[in-house]
Amino acid sequence: MQDFAAMLKKEMLNTKEVAEYLNINEKQVYRLIKERKIPATRITGKWLFPKRLIDEWIMTSARESISIFPKRRSLDHQVVIAGSDDIALALLTKKASIQHPNYTVSISNVGSLGDLLLSIMEIVMSLLPISWIRRQVSTTFLL
Repeated sequence: MQDFAAMLKKEMLNTKEVAEYLNINEKQVYRLIKERKIPATRITGKWLFPKRLIDEWIMTSARESISIFPKRRSLDHQVVIAGSDDIALALLTKKASIQHPNYTVSISNVGSLGDLLLSIMEIVMSLLPISWIRRQVSTTFLL
């Protein structure tokens, strides 16, 4: 076992030293590296850990574990679409929702009452089965 006091003075730790410093197995260190959960860099084939960043990582993790405030949700998967309420906006919104199901699409319609009614009709139509719509359209045009 290395002299712990000497290790505390080092600026960079190797895998074995960081495992000892964190009181975990070296295999766990490699798992943390693979999961990108620990600050590390690879130099000439060896993993090195800036001790200052390891200490910050520990403190940040400790603070997060006792935080009374919930973490803010990331806005990475949020999309806001705004414009006059027309068919193009509805189609864009629908296509965005289909192509990116893991995104939340928020719509801001700013348009006339007629466009709003058309939008409501489009929403209702999108909820109905296509076979029912085809029957209604064919019946309407045959009369």
